[in-house]
Amino acid sequence: MGGAPGIEAFKVAVRSGLFKNCPIREEDIVIADKIYGPNASVLKGKTKRPTPEAVRDDWVEIPRELLVHNIDLNLHLDIAFINNTFGLTTIDGSVRYRTFVPLRSRTAESLYDAIDHVLRIYNHADFTIKTIYCDGEFRPVFDDVKDEMNVDMNYASRGEHDPTAEQNNQHIKALFRVQYHRMPYKAIPRIITEAIAKQVAQTSNFYPAKGGISAYYSPHMILLRRQVDYSKEFVAEFGSYVHGYGHDTRSDHRSRTIEAIYLGPADNMQQGHKLYDLNTKREVTRPRITVLPITDQVIKLVEAHAAEEGVTDLRTYSRRNGEIIL
Repeated sequence: MGGAPGIEAFKVAVRSGLFKNCPIREEDIVIADKIYGPNASVLKGKTKRPTPEAVRDDWVEIPRELLVHNIDLNLHLDIAFINNTFGLTTIDGSVRYRTFVPLRSRTAESLYDAIDHVLRIYNHADFTIKTIYCDGEFRPVFDDVKDEMNVDMNYASRGEHDPTAEQNNQHIKALFRVQYHRMPYKAIPRIITEAIAKQVAQTSNFYPAKGGISAYYSPHMILLRRQVDYSKEFVAEFGSYVHGYGHDTRSDHRSRTIEAIYLGPADNMQQGHKLYDLNTKREVTRPRITVLPITDQVIKLVEAHAAEEGVTDLRTYSRRNGEIIL
C-alpha cells in the first residue's frame, strides 16, 4: 500500500516518523521480513538484468609426485535406477572420482555417449582410462566400441557384479535419500530426480576420498584442478523455491523472474544456477536467484508434476527384478 519500497527505505520512513498515525514499528518490519521472505511481486516487477561478472579460472597445481604414478586408471561402471530415472554411475579405482550421467535409453549409442562424457573429464586432466570393469550385461554394447574408446573391457562372470560399481551405486543412492528427506516434497518429477543424483555424486568429490591417492586433495581438485567455490556451490539448498532472473528483459509487463525449484549451480565457471521452471516443467539456467519460503501451493505443484509421470513416492530399484530397496 505504501508503493513497494525497499525494506531499508521502509524502515527509514517508519523510524523517521514520515507516516502519521502509523501503528507499524521497525521491529515489525524485521519480523515480517523473516516470516515472509522477499517480496515476490517486487522481484517480478523490478528485477533488472545484472552486469555479467568476469570469468576467473583459479587453476590449482597438483604435485607432480602425486600424479606421476597414477596416470593410468581403472574405471568401474554400472546403471542405477531411481523411480522412473536411470543413469550411468562411474568411479575410478585410484582418484575415486564419482559421476552420475542420466540416460534416456539403454541403447549402445546412449551408453557410449555417457561413457564418452566421463572419459573426457579424465582426458582433460591428463589421466588415461586403461580398463573398464562392468557387469556382463554390458558385453553386447561395448564389444563393438571398445576399440574406438581405446580401452580394455573386463566383464564380471555370469551372475556376479563388479563390487566397486555396486558400492558406488549404494553410496549415491544413500546420499540421494538424504537429500530427498531434506525436501518437503513426497514425490518429485524426473528432472529433479536426475539433478539430485548428479548433485550428490558431484558433492561426494568435494572431500578427500577414503582409499584415494591423496589424503589432502579431493577428487574434485585432482581432476578439475580447481577448488570448490563456496559462493557458487552453496548459494541455496537443493529443492528450494526460488525466483530466477538475469536473462534478457522485454519491454512488456510480463514477470522479470521465473518461479522455480533450485537444482544446483550451473556447469560453468561464472555465476549461474540450474532451475526447474514450475511453468514450463523444464530445466533452465539463470545467473541470479532469490530464495523464497516454500508454500503449500509450490509443494502441491511439484507433487502434481511428479504424479503426471506416475511417481508418487521414492523407490530405488535393483537392476534385474524391480525389487524395492528399502
